[in-house]
Amino acid sequence: MRLFKALIIATSILSSISQLSFAQTLATAELYGKATLDIHQGWLPHDVDTLINSSSIIVKGRFGRLLSHEAWFGYSDTRESMQKRLGDETDRVDDFGLPSSQYEIIVDEVLLGDIEGGAIVYRLLESDPGNRRYTNESDEKLFFLTLNPDGTYGRLGVPYILTNRNGIYRYEAPSDSFTNGSDSGALEFAPSMVADEFEAYIKNEIQRIKSAN
Repeated sequence: MRLFKALIIATSILSSISQLSFAQTLATAELYGKATLDIHQGWLPHDVDTLINSSSIIVKGRFGRLLSHEAWFGYSDTRESMQKRLGDETDRVDDFGLPSSQYEIIVDEVLLGDIEGGAIVYRLLESDPGNRRYTNESDEKLFFLTLNPDGTYGRLGVPYILTNRNGIYRYEAPSDSFTNGSDSGALEFAPSMVADEFEAYIKNEIQRIKSAN
């Protein structure tokens, strides 16, 4: 009985997260035809149109403060509601949460979308927020993000956050990710990943897509 109850609760949480944690502009059916879903890296866009059209906002900036790190129960549950569902097994509540951090993203330039103020909140599923390799506050990045139901932002896949490394943009996997030995790469469809050239390319493509619509 306990095992069955735990299975039902876990299935409910995973269903909520899989449906809502990565809300997107493109419909899921459209995304399947325009990107590859990799079990380790998430969605891998096939072209620049998909990269842009599946993003709620595109901003240039950098990670800021770690705002929180706690067990997360999806968008339809809280710690309190989960404890009620567990009944006399409330001491197991953390077993049903995913380790989640919320980070400030300091926005230097908005390429696409509307945001209020100079910062947004990004949700990252990670077990060790002490490892700031991926969220280093000194790294300049391009963020292609989607709006989550709770007002935070997330990414559809590893290639949706690009880091400027010595003048070249590359995507990098968070420390908790398993990427078959490859923790960084470049967007194959981009004519250049040189920082200034890539930024100009993305801006031009955004304007082209807007004009076409």
